[in-house]
Amino acid sequence: MRSLILSPTRELALQSATAAERLTSGTGLVSGVVFGGTSTSVDDRLFSHQVDLLIATPGRMLDNLRRNTGGITKRLQGLRHFVLDEADRMLDMGFRPDVESILEFLPRSRQSLLFSATVPRELLTVAKSVLGASSFFVIDASSNCSIREVSSTKELEESIDDPLSTASTIPQTMVKCALRDTVSVTFDLLLYELKLNPRDAKVVVFLPTARLAQLYANVFQVLSKGDLYGVPILEIHSRKSQSARLKASETFTKSNGPIIMFSSDVTARGMDYPNVTYVLQVGRPPDFDQCVHRLGRTARAGKSGRASIVLVQGLEEQFQSEIRMLPVKDETRSYGVPLNTSTAAVQRAMQQVHGDVKESSYVAWLGYYNSVKKGGQLTKPDLIQTANAFAIDVLLCRELPFLEAKTVGKMGLKGVPGLRIAGRGQH
Repeated sequence: MRSLILSPTRELALQSATAAERLTSGTGLVSGVVFGGTSTSVDDRLFSHQVDLLIATPGRMLDNLRRNTGGITKRLQGLRHFVLDEADRMLDMGFRPDVESILEFLPRSRQSLLFSATVPRELLTVAKSVLGASSFFVIDASSNCSIREVSSTKELEESIDDPLSTASTIPQTMVKCALRDTVSVTFDLLLYELKLNPRDAKVVVFLPTARLAQLYANVFQVLSKGDLYGVPILEIHSRKSQSARLKASETFTKSNGPIIMFSSDVTARGMDYPNVTYVLQVGRPPDFDQCVHRLGRTARAGKSGRASIVLVQGLEEQFQSEIRMLPVKDETRSYGVPLNTSTAAVQRAMQQVHGDVKESSYVAWLGYYNSVKKGGQLTKPDLIQTANAFAIDVLLCRELPFLEAKTVGKMGLKGVPGLRIAGRGQH
């Protein structure tokens, strides 16, 4: 095996595999891809033959190494190139243990390359400890797409350009609203995009969690039957099966619009969906870097695009200071409040969403905002009060959803009043 590329998501691994197939066509080189969510027999068949270029997600790659599928550990001793795609994500604590374990199987004599649209300073120290001083870093200066190669983390740190050069070319707006108006504001913004681009509107709407992406997709699938003029609504997130995620991704890629896809962050990094006209982020992104990565789904390959962020007043306003380096125009005052007709349409649609989806969305909302460590974090009593308002005013639940006691304990909310705990009622 000559080259190994690690990607953080199945979608990105598949996209890279498609590109690899085109590049190796007619060369005699063989490329392949492995990722979770598929039978291990697929990997067994792949490694029964020569593979020169392998694209993999970390968990599945490590599984194959531990099983030594097709003698892969021996094959890797001839590895020449090791690539970490979306390196800042791959070297954070979510993926780092698997990456470190994979590195133990790789020869020391190799070229290592890291690719990422954002290079936080913390990445440099981690990269040095994980990949070693002799590793190579490839920098894409996004302002002119030039490539520069460096040989040390010190040189890399001195060479880091403005990570916002691409983001600064995308017109960006912000709208702050009351919690109860969040879905209605989203609806109005999407209607505006469809008015601007009635034939080719191609929109990605990012939500903080998979369950919230599912909720919004369910609501807008109802709205699409009338108020959204039949525009196709897709959803892609970790709660969907691999086949459903692949189908949604392929449909969105091939569509010329109008079409809207609701997504968690599985599509935030590296995905090259052509001709995306608009990126809408509903709720505060988990951090600044993820905000920039999401923006990068539009205005690609010389095309134009727009972006907006919807923030809840009071709960998320402080995030505005975290993205002060971005050229975001606050249009809250000029935008005003959602139209009464929009609110009524959204409420009718929300009432048709299954109760299980609403309950899981409530738990996901509570878990996400409970985990926020930067500006906007609420006290635990205020968090629960706001979550309950989300359930009643946004989800239109007739009563507060129950939570399992173990879930409450994991969130560190045991003993905090205002929750309905299964088997105990409200306390």
